[in-house]
Amino acid sequence: MKVEYTIPGWAPAVPARAEAPDGGFEARLRAAATAIPPSTREILGLDRPSPSDLALAPPPRPATLAYCGPDEERRLWHTLLHRHHGPSRLLALLAGMQHAEDVISARALVDSRG
Repeated sequence: MKVEYTIPGWAPAVPARAEAPDGGFEARLRAAATAIPPSTREILGLDRPSPSDLALAPPPRPATLAYCGPDEERRLWHTLLHRHHGPSRLLALLAGMQHAEDVISARALVDSRG
């Protein structure tokens, strides 16, 4: 069974062996000093195109979709529940969930502060 450990299109290049220049060790040092080392992008392969369309960027966020963090979302739920004080079972369930979420976030805050 043959296992190939490289991704097609991303196979590492085999470095060409430089022939030893005549003149001994000093000539080798001069030749090595004049050689330009590859950039980090070349070493990591970031300058090569991706081998497939699987690495597409995610679509942009629609302008109408507003992002709100967890604190803002909790504030919106508090506002919703305070506006509607009806005896609905759904609102009672939401209020219970909100209380549980408040307890969990308070514990997390206490644990994070030590």
